[in-house]
Amino acid sequence: MSSKVQASDPPSTTEIVTISQKVDEGGLIDGVLHMETDVKKKGLSFTMTSFFLVAQMAGAGFLALPRAVADSGWMGIVMMILFCILVGYSGTRLGDSWIMLEERWVEYKGPSRTPYMEIAYRAYGVHGRRLAYTCVLVTLFGGSTVFMILLCGFMNSLVPALSLCEWILIVGAVFIPFTWAGTPKDFWQASVVAVISTVAACVIIFVQMLIEDFPEPEYPNPTMASFSLGFGAILFAFGGASVFPTIQNDMADRSKFGKGVIVGFIIILSLYLPVAVTGYAQIGNAVASNILLSVTQSTAIKVAIGVEILNLFGTYIITFNPVAQGLENLLSIEN
Repeated sequence: MSSKVQASDPPSTTEIVTISQKVDEGGLIDGVLHMETDVKKKGLSFTMTSFFLVAQMAGAGFLALPRAVADSGWMGIVMMILFCILVGYSGTRLGDSWIMLEERWVEYKGPSRTPYMEIAYRAYGVHGRRLAYTCVLVTLFGGSTVFMILLCGFMNSLVPALSLCEWILIVGAVFIPFTWAGTPKDFWQASVVAVISTVAACVIIFVQMLIEDFPEPEYPNPTMASFSLGFGAILFAFGGASVFPTIQNDMADRSKFGKGVIVGFIIILSLYLPVAVTGYAQIGNAVASNILLSVTQSTAIKVAIGVEILNLFGTYIITFNPVAQGLENLLSIEN
């Protein structure tokens, strides 16, 4: 007795959905097939991701770098390069960690308000998530506060008729509507403004230091106390990893985040080194904690202060966003 074997057509998309729903025992059937289709997810491009990284990292750190090098000596330049490599490498590891989560748990293929905390949860459990929540919120809230105070200080220098405290109230009120933005892709313009402003400020400051005549600089050996201050200031200039998973979560292709980190950190170091080296070489130990206070307050420097205000405005919005998303998640606010 013979039977005729006929080739069957491949199952349709509808059949695949039905099979997947029957096989899935974990209850995670909503959106799984949608994630496996060829529909391209919209989000940040590779270039825009690099912009966000530069905007978040280079917000205000470069202003204190000449003083940081003065406190730590020429070894500070070596530390800058070393920290840039180490933090950049850590950023690529964070990116790969999220890709691992997507591969093992399909629910992470969608958007997440707390990606850093989810990485900690899968690595160390609920206690790891709680610790990450605390560290991320405290770190970014503190950093955002520094940016706001620095921005208000610049505003006070341009318009001294209003006190620093009054400017804090005004700027805080202006910031409120911008903190309502959902995720980084909703305010990509902030990263563009911040990066352009940072580059403009660095170029103006660099040129001003080259053309200005300073007294003969002195380069004393750093003490343990001064070295510690310089060490902390340089670390602060590269402190921004808490925001990395939030930026990656908004990418169209999250697997390219590592490349974005490499490009972003190359740009950051190319902005940091000229300002730090020139500032310390030209002014020496007399350089102020804010390099803008060590140069003549010419029209060009006032322009630099103006663009730095724009830079800090964009940086604040980017830095505070994970704090807002984390609080919304804790309060179970509808996404």
